[in-house]
Parts: sequence; C-alpha cells; structure tokens
Amino acid sequence: DFSSLDTLHLFYENFLKWDFSVGGVRDPDFAFYFTLRDALNFGKQEYFGLIASCNSPVCKIASAGFTSPVALRGSSMNGLRLTFIFSGLALLLIAIC
Repeated sequence: DFSSLDTLHLFYENFLKWDFSVGGVRDPDFAFYFTLRDALNFGKQEYFGLIASCNSPVCKIASAGFTSPVALRGSSMNGLRLTFIFSGLALLLIAIC
C-alpha cells in the first residue's frame, strides 16, 4: 500500500542511506526530505510526513519502547512565561543600576 507506514518507513530509511550519487550528472550538494508533516494538496491527503500534523507529539517512525518527551503547550507554559518576564525585568533593573 502506497500510504502505509511500512512504505513510509522503507522510503525514509533508504533516503537516509542515500549517498547523494545520481549518475551521469553532477551530484547534489544538499537533499531535503519532502515533508516533515502530512499535507493536503489539491484536495488529496498525502501521508509522506514523519508526523501527522504540527500538533503531533511523536514521529510515525519510532524505535520500540520510545516515549515522547512532554511538550509544553498552551496553559502549561504560563509558569515559563512568568519566569521569562521576571528574568527580563531583573536583567533590566541590573542594567539600569
């Protein structure tokens, strides 16, 4: 199946192994994987992405037993935001004095 996880895994695995040789023409200096996330193009869903969407916490291709780190989003970042505000104010006061 073209859109299966097995096909994605095989394609990405071979992309990572590619030595950039093309044959008959100058080899490329850089290569970029087609897409990081799945996309909807011309009304057709494409499943080439390593993640399903920008909000996906884990990659589709992961080692057995892999656990994703906790991602701070939305209201869980309020403490971090306050830390940066107070740190910035403290640096500002130090710079003024």
